[in-house]
Order: sequence, then C-alpha cells, then structure tokens
Amino acid sequence: MSTETLKISLVQRILNTENTNVLQKINELLDKENIICYDLKGNPITDKDFIKELDQINAEIDNGTAVLYPHDQVKNVLPMQINWYNRAVTDFEDITDYIRSKSTKRRYGL
Repeated sequence: MSTETLKISLVQRILNTENTNVLQKINELLDKENIICYDLKGNPITDKDFIKELDQINAEIDNGTAVLYPHDQVKNVLPMQINWYNRAVTDFEDITDYIRSKSTKRRYGL
C-alpha cells in the first residue's frame, strides 16, 4: 500500500469512527510525534528532528564549515517554496473534499 493510499484510508476510517477512545489514542500518538512542519517533498519534520538539525547547523557555523547564502539568493528561492506550499494545500483540500463526498455517499447509500 502506498503512502498516499494509506493516508486516504486512515482519514476515511477516522472520519467514520464514533469511538472517542480510538480518536483520543490517535490524537495522543500524533502528539507524541509532534510534527511541526513538512519539508519540500512533503515529509514530516518533528520538533526533535528540527532541533537536531538546528544543533547541527549551529555546530557547522561554530567550526566554520557551514554553507551560507547571501540574501539575494535566498530571496529568489522563497517565492518557489511559497508556490509549492500553496499547491500542496490545494491538493490536500481536494483530497479531503473527495473523501468527504465518498463518505457521505456511502453513509446515505448514494
């Protein structure tokens, strides 16, 4: 099962469950992972991963091995990242709408 298929399956099951205990366990599991953001490929980044990466960057800066970029280079990359984020949000909303429509049709026998 692909990651996308698994995500869709999980979302459908979560939307269809009325069991509060199951929903609380899912919430606790996700809180434990504490995903704070996603990389440009859509992979989750937890708070622990983020802090670890920051510590590594700080160590590279301290020992003089960090690769740093001037403001102009960063400024040119940022619009591309914002564009990617907007597309990802739109895709997620489309998937959510699709799942809701299928769930509603199934629930009411449509």
